[in-house]
Amino acid sequence: IYHHFGGKAELYTALMNEVSAEINPLIDRVLCQDTGALEKLRGLFVLPLEYAASNTRYREASELMFFRTEALPELEAGWNAKISGINLLVGLVAEVIQRGQADGEIRSNLSAHDAAVTLMSLQSGLLAVWIMSNDLIDLQSKAGDVADIFLRGIAI
Repeated sequence: IYHHFGGKAELYTALMNEVSAEINPLIDRVLCQDTGALEKLRGLFVLPLEYAASNTRYREASELMFFRTEALPELEAGWNAKISGINLLVGLVAEVIQRGQADGEIRSNLSAHDAAVTLMSLQSGLLAVWIMSNDLIDLQSKAGDVADIFLRGIAI
């Protein structure tokens, strides 16, 4: 494997790129739906969690990212790419929230950026807890309920 990839860093980056290539079209589909902001936010929250619950490769890549990757200098490029992806997603979620605020669907006194970071942190935290102990919550059936807890807090 290392002969093909050249080392741990290249292997890690290739895996993260492949997993992103799988989930990004699904996220784009949610963003392009003709629905309100709250429904889009729910989809953006639920979809990756349900995907992790049903896709072993995505789940294993998430576990690798959360728990099995050391902060080594040779992995810096992979981490930087992941951070860029997170920043991009937070920006997209913040735009959805801003549209929801303009449409009167989401409270206007919220920072769209802070709400986006909170939603993405809740999602990442739930995924990490589920990976550690998947008997705590059934992501397939409960991800929407968790999303609704957050969304009720920002909705008008």
